[in-house]
Amino acid sequence: MNYKIVLVFFILSFSGIAQSTINSEEDKIALEEVFNELEELYAIHFSYVADIIIQEEALLKKEGTLKEKLLVIQNQTSLIFKKIDEQNYVVLSQSAENNFRICGNLYSTANKKPIKNAEVTTANNTFFNTSDENGFFELFLTDIQDTVFFQHSDFQIKTVEAKELFKKDTCKDVFLDEAGYKLEEVFITDYLTNNSLYKKAINQIRIDPNQIGVLPSLVEPDVLELLQILPGVQSSNETASDLFIRGGNPDQNLVLWDGIRMYSSGHFFGSFSSYNPYVTEDVKLIRGGTDPQYGGAVSGIVDISSTDIIPEHIKGGGGLSLTHGDVFLKAPIAKNLGLIVSGRRSYVDLVQTGTYNNYLNRSLQNTTFFQNKPHFFDNEKERTTEYYFADITGKLIWNVSKNDKIRASFIYNENDTFYTFRALEDGSRGFTSKDQIDEIKIINNGVSFIWNHDWSPNLSHTISSYYSYFKNQFLDDEKLFSGEPFDPDNLSFRSDYESTNRVSEINSFFGLDWKINAFLGLKSGFQISDINTKLQIDEIMTTVDEMTPYTDLYENTNFTRSIFSDFKIAIKDRFSANVGIRLNDFSIYQNPELDKLYKEPRIRVQGRINNRLQARLSYDQKYQMMIQESFFEGIEFRVPRNIWLLADDEYGEPLMSEQWSFGFIYRKKNLDIDVDVYHKRISNLFTFSRGFEQLPVFDIGESKNIGLDVLIKKRFKKYQTWISYSLSSQRSTYADLNNGDAFIGNFDTPNRFSWIHRFQFDKLEFSLGWNYRTGAPYSSNVTLAMIDEEDPDFNLEAIEFGTLNNARLPDYHRLDITGTYKFKFSKRSKLRGKIALSLLNIYNRKNTLSKLFVPKVISSDPETNEFIRELEEEDVKSLGFTPNVSIRFNF
Repeated sequence: MNYKIVLVFFILSFSGIAQSTINSEEDKIALEEVFNELEELYAIHFSYVADIIIQEEALLKKEGTLKEKLLVIQNQTSLIFKKIDEQNYVVLSQSAENNFRICGNLYSTANKKPIKNAEVTTANNTFFNTSDENGFFELFLTDIQDTVFFQHSDFQIKTVEAKELFKKDTCKDVFLDEAGYKLEEVFITDYLTNNSLYKKAINQIRIDPNQIGVLPSLVEPDVLELLQILPGVQSSNETASDLFIRGGNPDQNLVLWDGIRMYSSGHFFGSFSSYNPYVTEDVKLIRGGTDPQYGGAVSGIVDISSTDIIPEHIKGGGGLSLTHGDVFLKAPIAKNLGLIVSGRRSYVDLVQTGTYNNYLNRSLQNTTFFQNKPHFFDNEKERTTEYYFADITGKLIWNVSKNDKIRASFIYNENDTFYTFRALEDGSRGFTSKDQIDEIKIINNGVSFIWNHDWSPNLSHTISSYYSYFKNQFLDDEKLFSGEPFDPDNLSFRSDYESTNRVSEINSFFGLDWKINAFLGLKSGFQISDINTKLQIDEIMTTVDEMTPYTDLYENTNFTRSIFSDFKIAIKDRFSANVGIRLNDFSIYQNPELDKLYKEPRIRVQGRINNRLQARLSYDQKYQMMIQESFFEGIEFRVPRNIWLLADDEYGEPLMSEQWSFGFIYRKKNLDIDVDVYHKRISNLFTFSRGFEQLPVFDIGESKNIGLDVLIKKRFKKYQTWISYSLSSQRSTYADLNNGDAFIGNFDTPNRFSWIHRFQFDKLEFSLGWNYRTGAPYSSNVTLAMIDEEDPDFNLEAIEFGTLNNARLPDYHRLDITGTYKFKFSKRSKLRGKIALSLLNIYNRKNTLSKLFVPKVISSDPETNEFIRELEEEDVKSLGFTPNVSIRFNF
């Protein structure tokens, strides 16, 4: 470890804390100057007629959110703000002819007392205000057909037609009912970053990527990588998409995009998530205490939703980094109809940058042909690697009526890798050249339809359906020639190999949400799904004398019927509990013995100890029929592939997990502390899953995971810092491995620590982050069972492991920094720009992520065709120092 650099890093961090103070002074300044400052600070734009603000001034605190500052201006002037979208506001005069005023007094239905600090808004927060200490409110509107929303954390949301409140001479009284679910969801703003929203519902976290400020190592938000800031979530291989959530493998997570189950979530070998952040509105993470409406996965839930609001005006944007470019557009089609589209594509198949080469080398460092080639192909003539990824999304938003909303979405993701190799040899083995082509193509697309209907303020239903399709294809074309190099007329041997894994799923869902009264609620429904998996292998071996075809097909279907119910109870603002269950009836075509009822109880409890401290407890049990097998595909290219299959007579029972967790949230002024302890057991695991690729033994076992997750956040004026720490232990047990004794799990990370800092200076933002974790476990006592064999191919059965995971790699750590600069193309232009620069692994730490053991040919006997091999260790290295730059524009 470079301790000097780390020491400087900590000193600078504390220096930043010491110099950050809260400025409580108030300055009365001209409104035009206020608007200019707010535009620069929040990257927004005000549209107004200059005459209405010439004489206006405001006494404005320098602290507070944008909305709080706008409310202060409204209350001190004769102006109102009309919110067009997140970046654009229109400034209007209260006395304008087309404006009309509504007013009233808010009271509690229970005790008739005034309600202060309640939010009074119209749809999409177009117009907004708050009630004062006496419960009085007023709102200036431009459309008498608007609906007014009254919201307060202690009361149920109420909607009233604006025309019912419009009286020229009097103000109407409005009564709100007490909320029965105050404790179900706790909203904490400014939690992870400056403008992000952190929503905690027992063990649920929700974040809006569009509101994420600058984060270290990222030149743009990444939908999945931002979750790795949180404790209990990590990636062992520095990728965005491979999320290990509290000891569970990535394939044990349920990932949804607009309700569509996704079977592939990464671009560029998982380096980036395959979901465009600029049309993503909400990312929900559930680490434990899962709602019964979710099923089909035994670990975490990642529920991603794209923008759900009809834009009032056309807006869009685009950007370019050193790996890819993107565009998006949000447009109204009619008053109640909108369209959201986006697209991203890499350009590295056309222009290769240093950043691209760093990511490519990390991804393919142990998989390319030269890592396992026989010695007689030393005379390499040509080697090329081409790669590209693309994703396209679209969403139709239709507000059919006040009570009916329809959403239709589609997504298309593609990754394509193309590899070629040509080499010569000395002719001693009867052929003089080799020509090889390998291609990997991964596609995941889907469509969804969602209909929400409100029968009353207390009763609503959701009907949805989706189709998801996944394909992972590997092609290998290998030719050996005699005579002249690469001469088709002198073909000695050819192998055409194709392996294709397909998954198709049709899923339908119905859910009913009934708020019985202020203290009781019930959410129930059913879900049916039809999943088909297929693995097809085709191979044709051709020599001068004969052609040998080979085909193998593994196909299975699972039809699942599920019902769920979740009963809610809340006792004022002190206690709430959710007790639910999900019942699954699986029907496996290849294994009727699995056709039985699987019960999944779910419990979530939360209580308020005092105004600053809340505690929570949860338990859940889950089953998973989809399993992922991981192995090396290809004799020489050695591609790590993960294929999806269904549990059958070979793999036995479905995966099962159960988890207990207990934690609390403490909040005082600008300090947040979030602590969780958990115990998680996953059973019916098989050894061909992630982390066991090189084991020759098939066995079924279990893993036990215990851990402590801590997140601490402190906010100052223009500086925020947060610490994420996980203390965990993973132990695995298999009957035929390690003599049946428990051993350290493949992804056991006892300590994981992140310290992130964020600074803001007007148009400039910086984020600095240091990440540390205990080195990954590996098996050091590995031998080669057979050193003399005729087949020179990479053969897993030749490797024997002694005590499993008896050693550890060196500890992992790195330091990253990102800076952004926001600018306007002109003073009144709606076009905004941003330039971002990130430096990943600043001190170029050579971290080892894992080890591979590869049998390699060290000599050969031309007369007997026998090869002498030895076992060689290969380190899988992390990214070294890697810069990245992006430029964006939005309008």
